Amino acid sequence: MTDEKMITYTDDEGNRIAIIGKTKVIYKKMSDVEKAIELSEMREKALHIEATEKAHARAEGEAVGLKKGERRKEAEILAKMRKSGLSEEQIKAILNS
Repeated sequence: MTDEKMITYTDDEGNRIAIIGKTKVIYKKMSDVEKAIELSEMREKALHIEATEKAHARAEGEAVGLKKGERRKEAEILAKMRKSGLSEEQIKAILNS
C-alpha cells in the first residue's frame, strides 16, 4: 500500500469527498427515496438474473430429456426388429439405408 495522504471533507450538498493522492472519490449522499429506488433496481436485476439462469437450466434439462427419449425409442425399435426375426445384418442394412 502506498503512503499517499488522504483528505476527506463534506461539500455543500452533503456529499462526502475523499482525495487520495491524485484520485478524487465522491460519496454521494442519497435520500431515502433514492436508496429505495436503488434497492428496488438491485432486486429487479437479481430477479432477472435468477429467471435467466432458471430458463437456461430448464432448456438444458429439456435437451437432455429429449436425447434420452430418442435413445429409449431407438432401443425399443431395435428390440422390436430383433423380436420380429430380423438378423443383425438386416437391421444394420435398414439403419444404413
